[in-house]
Amino acid sequence: MTSSAPEAPARAPWPSAAEQVRWLAAIGVLAAVWAPRLSQSFYSVDDYILLQFPVRVEQFFQQGRFGQAALWWGMTALGLSPPHAVTALAALSVALLGLSGVLLLRLWRMEGSNWLLVPLCVLPFAHPYAAEIWSFRIAPVFYAIALVSALGALTLARERGLGPAPVGLVVFSLSVYQLGFNPAVVVIGMGLLLDILRGRGSADELKDAVRGWWGPLAALLGGTVAYLVLNAVLQRLAHTAPDARGAFLPLGDLLVRAREVRALLAQVFFTDRHLSTQALSSLLLALLGLAVLAGLRRAAANRSAWQLLLVPALLAGCALSVVGLMLALKVWWPMPRTLTGIGFFWAGVFALLDANGSAAARRVVAATACLVVVCFAGLCARVTSDQARLNAVDRATASRVVGRFEASAAFPQLRTALFVNGAVTYQILDTQVGDLNLSALGCTWSQAEILGELLGRPLPNPSDDERARGTAFCTKAAKWPAEGSTAILDGVGVVCF
Repeated sequence: MTSSAPEAPARAPWPSAAEQVRWLAAIGVLAAVWAPRLSQSFYSVDDYILLQFPVRVEQFFQQGRFGQAALWWGMTALGLSPPHAVTALAALSVALLGLSGVLLLRLWRMEGSNWLLVPLCVLPFAHPYAAEIWSFRIAPVFYAIALVSALGALTLARERGLGPAPVGLVVFSLSVYQLGFNPAVVVIGMGLLLDILRGRGSADELKDAVRGWWGPLAALLGGTVAYLVLNAVLQRLAHTAPDARGAFLPLGDLLVRAREVRALLAQVFFTDRHLSTQALSSLLLALLGLAVLAGLRRAAANRSAWQLLLVPALLAGCALSVVGLMLALKVWWPMPRTLTGIGFFWAGVFALLDANGSAAARRVVAATACLVVVCFAGLCARVTSDQARLNAVDRATASRVVGRFEASAAFPQLRTALFVNGAVTYQILDTQVGDLNLSALGCTWSQAEILGELLGRPLPNPSDDERARGTAFCTKAAKWPAEGSTAILDGVGVVCF
């Protein structure tokens, strides 16, 4: 068997020899999945400005990322500036994500020599929704630190009980990057379901299963409350207004949010064609159906009404937890990176199939998990390929714009620039969704900076007044690439699309 009952004796010191082997194997697979991200050659729309200008301290506090601010300062002081030390920090991210996979197995008490264990370590972190995180130069390391801290907190609380250490780790995780919360909720829900189905369906076993996950849940909720209080205090001390994305949803908008959630879950599970395919979605849904049937069959064999009710209820709750924090926030922000809990959901589906299948069935489950990891890796490679093509088109267009500006007599006075009606993406790209693979020419915070990269000197963003004057100029000017579609107005380079 690959699992033990929740009331098993105390675990051996961590990490065991077997866990170290799985960690190394997970690192190897994840390094292959994200190998292109070890290079310095890619840029997201945020990266241009980060490479040329220091981050404002208040920006960290606005977003509630005071832990990230401390890490950023420490890394930079040690020569690991996040926008620049891409290769080193990407390698560190892979190692931390591999460690997170080992912690996931430990939390779910997946043991033994099952072939499923290594793909299960990798699957949550190879999901194509994680590709949006990896498209930013700075994001992977902070995501990995936040995630390993959150899962470490759950592990401590599960094995040693609730205390200051797991609560503190949750506070730290959220202060680095809030993306660790949703996956943690999915992990708890799936872990509880696994423990419930490992028993015979008695009331005492149900209580034991709930008791085994009470500590992790209390640590997550307690740490979240502590984080919110600490963040509010720090924002007040720093005289910084919170980011609008942190405001809570008014009660009057609940029906609208319910419709948004329904549409989003339909996209994530059924209709996503940017970061999935029809065949892959169908395969995953078939696996989910088999997991439900296997769980219900186990519950029926145990003659347990509790298990019959909890199998679909907990699975539905875990699916909803993929949306997680966004349920309660006023600003609807369904970016792929905010939905990375879906990778943990599918990992849980494989764990359920493994726990409720015969020896032969478990081998098929393990082989299917390997296939899904390869499919995920292929989709992530497609995202990476599209970003390389996007960067090439952006830089080629920006180079032509620089040539136009250099031909102008006003070029020596050029101090900033803007593109009016620049395209956000290109027709040749299939993976533009959310903030993934956006054109730097279409985003106001990266237009001047991409030109600065080509000119070899920083160009700050134009003011609102300068942007208004440029927009007014373009209402009558020719459109790119026609003559007269560019101009330098009082030091402001303008390109009309």
